[in-house]
Amino acid sequence: MFLEPSDDPWYSAHRLGEYDSMPVYRSDDPVRVLGCLDQVQYCNPNLEPSIRCSPLAAFFDEEDLNHTLWKTEQQKTTYTWHMDTAEILPGQFLEMLGTLALTSQLSKLGSTQGKLPDNQWQLEIEHWFNSVLARLQHQPLELAIGPSLNEEMTQFRRPPGTPEERSLCQNIVGYLTSRCSGINSLILAI
Repeated sequence: MFLEPSDDPWYSAHRLGEYDSMPVYRSDDPVRVLGCLDQVQYCNPNLEPSIRCSPLAAFFDEEDLNHTLWKTEQQKTTYTWHMDTAEILPGQFLEMLGTLALTSQLSKLGSTQGKLPDNQWQLEIEHWFNSVLARLQHQPLELAIGPSLNEEMTQFRRPPGTPEERSLCQNIVGYLTSRCSGINSLILAI
């Protein structure tokens, strides 16, 4: 139930009804579907602009496409380590959080939805994208310093095994020590 009509295409509600002698609006359709396609593109700023980036592709298709982007062992190790540890994609984010991933929940009380902007569906997708980016930016830190302080998680820790992996961790930790600020695009500094 909506307190006001909603013109958002995903949350469309215009059917006037009543609840406890109060006018409410019901969804126009029992279900609205939103389809999403995840695509990624990797770039190596050290290459010529014409060959610097891979084409857009599905996340796991990128593995085959990117061997031409990485020229040094350090670059290849960084990419491989990133692919081996990438743990969250937008679809997985939504599976994990379910309806908690919806920012519209912030203006909902019980089964009654407060006013939503006409572009709420776009705000939802932007929130999902930003959440996944934040997680991907946090990942290098977790790789460098290990899992959280939760002792149960230490059994899953895989320390760096090659000189390139150790160098990557040392670079991340050194960067954090010298800057003491947020990680913005650390994995891109290859």
